[in-house]
Amino acid sequence: MQKLRRKMKPLLRLGRKESIYFMVFCLFIFVVSISLLFVYEKKRLNKEYNTIIEETLTENLHHDVQGLKLSLDSVKKELMVAMNMFEDNQSDELKAFLAHQNQLNPSRRILYQKLEKQTDILQIIPAGTKAELARLREGQIVFSHPIYNEATNGHVINVVAPLMDDGKTHGFLYSQVDLSALLSKHMTNDTYKNVQSSIIDNQGVILYTSESKAAKETGNLYEVFPDLVIGKKDREQIHAMIDDEKKVSSVIFNRKNTSYFVSAMPITINDWYLVLSVRGSDVLLRSATIFKEIVRISIVAILITLSVACIVFLQLLFSNRRLEIEQIRNKRYASRLQAMFSQNNVLSTAIDIKTRRIIDVNDALTNYFGYPREEMIGKEISHFNLVERKVLDVQFEKMKKSSTEFLAVPHRLSDGSIKLLDVSTSVIDDGVEKFLYVILFDSTDREWYRSELFKEKEFLRITLNSIGDGVVTTDNQGRITGLNSVAEKLIGWSTEEVENQYFTDIVHLQNENTGEITSNPIQKVLSTGKTIGLANHTELINRYSEVIPITNSFAPIQSERGKTFGVVMVFHDMRLEKEHHRQIEFLSYYDELTGLFNRKYMENAIVKLAKKQESLAVIMIDVNGLKISNDIFGHETGDLVLKKVATILEETCSSRDLIARWGGDEFVILMKGKLLQDAENLVKQLKDITVFIEGSNLPLSLSFGCACTDSQTSIAMALQDAEKNMYQQKLLNGKSYRNAIISTLLATLYEKSNETEEHSKRLEEYCLAIGQRLQLSSKELDELSLLALLHDIGKVGIDANILKKPSALTDEEWVEMKRHPEVGYRIAQETADLESVADLILAHHERWDGKGYPHQLKGEEIPLACRILSVVDSFDAMTNDRVYRQAMTTEEAVAEIKRSSGTQFDPKIVEHFIHVLEERKE
Repeated sequence: MQKLRRKMKPLLRLGRKESIYFMVFCLFIFVVSISLLFVYEKKRLNKEYNTIIEETLTENLHHDVQGLKLSLDSVKKELMVAMNMFEDNQSDELKAFLAHQNQLNPSRRILYQKLEKQTDILQIIPAGTKAELARLREGQIVFSHPIYNEATNGHVINVVAPLMDDGKTHGFLYSQVDLSALLSKHMTNDTYKNVQSSIIDNQGVILYTSESKAAKETGNLYEVFPDLVIGKKDREQIHAMIDDEKKVSSVIFNRKNTSYFVSAMPITINDWYLVLSVRGSDVLLRSATIFKEIVRISIVAILITLSVACIVFLQLLFSNRRLEIEQIRNKRYASRLQAMFSQNNVLSTAIDIKTRRIIDVNDALTNYFGYPREEMIGKEISHFNLVERKVLDVQFEKMKKSSTEFLAVPHRLSDGSIKLLDVSTSVIDDGVEKFLYVILFDSTDREWYRSELFKEKEFLRITLNSIGDGVVTTDNQGRITGLNSVAEKLIGWSTEEVENQYFTDIVHLQNENTGEITSNPIQKVLSTGKTIGLANHTELINRYSEVIPITNSFAPIQSERGKTFGVVMVFHDMRLEKEHHRQIEFLSYYDELTGLFNRKYMENAIVKLAKKQESLAVIMIDVNGLKISNDIFGHETGDLVLKKVATILEETCSSRDLIARWGGDEFVILMKGKLLQDAENLVKQLKDITVFIEGSNLPLSLSFGCACTDSQTSIAMALQDAEKNMYQQKLLNGKSYRNAIISTLLATLYEKSNETEEHSKRLEEYCLAIGQRLQLSSKELDELSLLALLHDIGKVGIDANILKKPSALTDEEWVEMKRHPEVGYRIAQETADLESVADLILAHHERWDGKGYPHQLKGEEIPLACRILSVVDSFDAMTNDRVYRQAMTTEEAVAEIKRSSGTQFDPKIVEHFIHVLEERKE
């Protein structure tokens, strides 16, 4: 350490001396720089702040002038209104106006001054000029010079309006405008303080907002204030400046080594000018900002100077020491490089470029080849390298030009064995000569594994191409690495075309039901490392935009240790299976003959619809006479009829309606979200359609039954009601075998009594006409038709002598006759197809006033169909001959019905019936 210190002393002395000189030089530069910066910054800031002050003064001046003019103009307008009132002799209105105005604005009251003597004018406009007095005599409004007001401790301007009569002034209206609220006085902000306002005219200064007592004086203030900022010459300069520019102007005056900033603007009242002024010493931000700027610049300059000085000093101090350290480091580096070459386990050698002889080898190479170092040095590389001479020449030429790598080059060892080595060469220039630095790696095992891997890969390729499913493999980045032949056929791309392209760019998957693009499944497998399978409803969109339904799965390609190398996708073309499934589904849920839904599908749909609790209208349809058609024309014709009916239903119903073949000749329609009226309207459309038997002009009719679900009626109950209504309508259809029941009963009735078929038909016709006027449903109209035909069916149980007796009945006979509603009720109850009209047959002899039989029902307690039948039956009985009397005329019968309206008959039904008769008459 002492030797090192002795060597370093001259260097330290040299460093200190040079450092002192350098620091003195830096200090000199610093002082000069600070001086120049100070001069420059002062000029720049002065110019900048002069501009800021002038702009803010001008802005405040413009604001004051506008406020002053606005206030004076407003007062002038108010005085003109008051003058007009006075000239129109509206003294009362004038007083009221002045009182109201003064109450609204106490600070700007309008006062009245009567002119009794000439001095009264001078009280209002002191120091008034001859011109101002002349304008007053002419009836013009005059603005006085500023007047000091003791009450407000500020200046005001009187705005005076003369009141004249016959050309003579007899008084004045005047109002005061307070200038203290309108002028910038002693204003202070971030820029300056103590702003003074002045008003000057052609003669001199007439207002100066100073705090001195002399500022309370009026008139020409030059004599009062000899030290005014604005002197006579200044006033002339301001006048000339404003006259030339005709706008606001600013100027800087100097008074006793003090600068003043002045801005002036004409007021256009009495040729006045408003002037704002501020002393340079009252400018607040200038000195503070200059100080901050200089301090900031000084600190930065000092820090920079000290930093540079320290750097130079340290650089000089340690430069020699660093040189010694670098020499030691280079020696260590050279020895380290030699050790790295000789002691490295990698096979290394150095070869002369010109002679191809070995000039150096490391221990690892001699141990590997089994030769001593002395024996290997000086040998040509062909002694160990088994490559043909021509090939070796070509390879060596490549080595001379640039770094080169040769794979699996055969070499012979000392024991005669042959090893495959990878050879990597680099051209090295050590500054004296160039040589080849060669590194060798044993690749014998690798090449063996490569051969085995190739065999396995070929076996795997053959296996994948033999699989009936498509297979796609990717790497860890989701890039495609391979396709089997099935995948190429389905996707439409070959492996060469898509290799190294991203899976999502080639394979497009979507949901069969929603059409949404499936998120990238490759990334899911790579992130989770688990096998996933997409939903069954997945579709593949291939290169040609064909949509192919598939089932698929994605699995990670992993090593035994669980490391993931990629993903394999296996997918199966489901088109044949889908088609087969569709055929099975069609046979399961569709009627093979008509193509409509079958009963099984409809029963499943009813269960689902019942859970939704949605309103539902049900229509049951039956093909009348289909069995007879099959017997006469054959079953093929019957099948054609059913197909025609199915086509008609599909064309007439909406797309939301469910249509099914319920049985052999029955159909069902479920109208989702519809009401009974919607079903009735659809039935009306279907009734207008005629179905003809193929090969003949014979039509087939359809029977309909409607019902609707509600809070108390389930879908199953609605189906039962619709079926019952349909069978009821089949009773009325002459082509239906069920009509044979009615025909048999009516034949018995006609044989025993005086009732005729014509009577029943007339009743049915009239009843239906009234029912249509009342807009009854098809079910209610069918019930009304049955009632018209079967209301007297109970008379089959009454003695025929009583029924055909031409004279009046005895009491016992009348009691027997009154039994026929109950007998008819029991007959209908015992017949399943007539059960719906049993209650109507029982009540068809009830009266509106409650005097009918058998239960003395009254008013609307009587079913509507019975009230209709009662009117129609009475009318028909009166207008047709009976065994016990002659027929009445229509007019007589109508008159009789009107008399019984409200007692025997429902008044509203009577009105409708009379309308029906009038329409038929027309």
